[in-house]
Amino acid sequence: TFTYVYDNMNSPFKNILGMSLLINDEKSSFNNRLSSFSVTSSAYLDIKDYEYDVKGYPSLETYYKGGKQVTTITKYLY
Repeated sequence: TFTYVYDNMNSPFKNILGMSLLINDEKSSFNNRLSSFSVTSSAYLDIKDYEYDVKGYPSLETYYKGGKQVTTITKYLY
């Protein structure tokens, strides 16, 4: 069993036609996933930290694999 936490800001994929129709895909949400937690193992699988622009869209995403180590940093340009 997994628990997912989302923010209330805009996803960078929000205005792409058809993205919301993807089933069980992280990018199909209009919000950004902040973390995923395994209830069975009581451990974070990943944590994402976002910086946002004035319109509420992410400008920078830092991904922590296992909730600890920085794995990727993504910069979004619009």
